[in-house]
Formats: sequence, C-alpha cells, structure tokens
Amino acid sequence: MGTLFARSGPGELWGGASDPVDTVAVQLMIGATSILSAEIWDRIDSPPGLPAQRPAYRAAVLAALAARHLLGRGVVTASVIGSRDAAQLHTTVLARHVPGISHLSVYLTDAAAGPQRAAQHDTSDHDTRPHRDLPHRQPSDRPVFDAQLVEELELAGIVLAPAASPAESAFGANLIVITDPVGHDAGDPPPAMHLAKGALLVNVSGQDLPPGVLAQVNQVFVDDLTLPDPTAGHGPTTDTVRRHHRGAHRIAGDLRQVVLGENVGRADPDQVLLVELLSSRTAAAGPTHPTDGAPPAHPGAANPPRKPAPATPPVAPRKGPHMSHEAEIRQFIVTTFAPDVPAEQLPADLDLLDNGLVDSLGLLRLIAWVADRYHIAVEDQNISPAQFSSVASIAAFVEESHSLV
Repeated sequence: MGTLFARSGPGELWGGASDPVDTVAVQLMIGATSILSAEIWDRIDSPPGLPAQRPAYRAAVLAALAARHLLGRGVVTASVIGSRDAAQLHTTVLARHVPGISHLSVYLTDAAAGPQRAAQHDTSDHDTRPHRDLPHRQPSDRPVFDAQLVEELELAGIVLAPAASPAESAFGANLIVITDPVGHDAGDPPPAMHLAKGALLVNVSGQDLPPGVLAQVNQVFVDDLTLPDPTAGHGPTTDTVRRHHRGAHRIAGDLRQVVLGENVGRADPDQVLLVELLSSRTAAAGPTHPTDGAPPAHPGAANPPRKPAPATPPVAPRKGPHMSHEAEIRQFIVTTFAPDVPAEQLPADLDLLDNGLVDSLGLLRLIAWVADRYHIAVEDQNISPAQFSSVASIAAFVEESHSLV
C-alpha cells in the first residue's frame, strides 16, 4: 500500500515515500499482534538518503509514532539529544512524519562543548532568528547536520537551534527524544533537565535515565510489553524497566494499545509521559521482532499473551438480510464518530474528511474496520483516502473489491 497517505513537500526530505508511521498503525489495526513483528517492518523500506540499519530506523519511526499518539494538540517544539548520526536520523523522521513542528533544538553528545553551526553555508543573518542558542557562545567548526537537511528544514519552516547542553536543548520542549546516553561519562554529573508540562520524552538510548529526570514523569509507556528476552538473562528487558520505575512509575501500557484505543494514552494535558523503547535496549543482542509475527509474552509483562483481536470493537451490527453495505457502513460511522447523529441523517455523499467528521487517525480506524468486516486485504490494494471519503465511496469500494474475488 505504498501510495496510501504519501506525504509531499519541499525538497527531497518529503520525497513522496509512503508514511511508515501510518503503515505501522494500519498493520496493527488489521491484525498484527506486535508492533515489532516482521509482518509490519518487512513492508517498510528505509527511504533514500537514510541509514539502512533496521533497528535505528525502526526506533526513529516508533518515536514518531509515539509523538503522533501521545503528544497533545498544538505546536510542537522538539528536542533531539544524542550523537550526530542518530540525531540526524531522528530529526529527518520527525520532520517528515510529525506534523506541527515549529522549532527543533539539538544537542550532540559527540561534539565539542558549545552550540554547533547549523550548516556549512550559514551566514550572519541567521543570528537574528529567534533561536534558543546563546549568541555570545562561539560555535564549533562542525555543523550540526548536513547542509541539505538544514535547508529542507528551513523550507518546511522548522527553526533549527543548536544547544550547549542537554538541559538547554530540552528546556521548553514538549517533545524530547534521547538517542544516546547522557551524563554517563566519567566525571559527568547527571544533567539537570527540566521537563515542561505536557511533555513527551522518548528514551531510545538503551539505558536508564537519570533519577532527576524520572522524578518528573507521570506515566511510562513501552514500545511492546510482549517483547521477548533476546538472550538468556542478558540485557535489560521489561522486568528491568519495571524494577527501575517501581510503583511510582507503573508501566501504563504499550504503543500498540495506544494506537488501537485499548489504552487512553494521555489522560491529562499537563502530564509528562515517558516512552521507553525496550527494543533499543535489546537491539545489540539480536533482532527484536519475531519472524512469525506473534511473539510470546515476556515473563515480566503485565498482560498475558495476546490473541489476535479485531482491529476495532464490533460496534456496528453484522449485515443482515435487509441491510445493505451502505446502510451498515453508515451505521458504523455514526456509532463511532458521531453518536449523536441519527444514521438516517448522514448523507451518503457527505465528504467525511473535508467536513472533519473523520480525522487522519479515524480514517485509519475506518480502513481497518472495512478490512476486518468485509474480509478485504487492503494492504494488497492501491487504495487512496478518496475511496473512504463518504459512505457511498466506501460502499463502492467494498462492492468492487468483492467483485474482483
């Protein structure tokens, strides 16, 4: 389903590639039982110009998925803290697949102290921009990112602000991604990092965060509660994370539950949420996603092994002898998205997307329901949002799909 929700924009940053975040969500909604399963990631190719290493790219996509589903609405001010290569990868994926980013502050753990230049071609007029880097500090010789990425961020309206410390980078940000350990070098004190209200912190470093940072967290999520132990007792897994967070930071759920609506995710706009990517902790020990698409539950997981479940609750009645596809689809839409609207008052030709009745996440849910209800392998078809824009177009899609069988 390479053309589904293909995003376009200036430069090669948006290059027309399919959206891997949407691909993960759709596959979960149509039956994938683990967010790390091969049935999902075999469908996702690293775009040209990005590292081909699957664990690194997968971590960046999962960070973007967490941002889409756990951030509050509004403008996104992001912070990326880590080595240059990892930070550049995460910045690229965030800029492509997380809407609403206005500012991006970066601290490179493998660069000399002091903010780095934004790009090799920087000129003095950049000093007048509202960056959070301090003008009296002298930049290092090495730019933060490749000039092409910086230029494309500028075309997208994203202000890039190098930072002199992790604390400076994270200050005021509502999305913080940590890709490499900070404050763990010999003689380095743990960073005094202040997290803003409503912030989402994604830990991709593979190590525990400093206690001062964890003390500000209200809820903890992980990428997959059923992550298997990759080695016989070696390396941190779900048990380790649970012990580290103890009762004060009970693991609230995983990203699969959030995407499917089984977990409410952010219950309070002021809560500080932490997403621990357990797959980053075990990546060095081998592949973290099983080949059969259904991993066994880890002994430390809170939930029992999952059985494949329908993508959405069966809120709409099964089609009876006197209910047409159109009537059944109309009933599902009003039950799910407009419970106060009588089904007979929803016009068949009303554009659900243009009128705001169904948003992008709702569209994914609608596609997943159609796939499950009518036994249509949507991932094998070249579908587009226009086919799901109204009751009539969805019914036509169902009829056409059945006629091809």
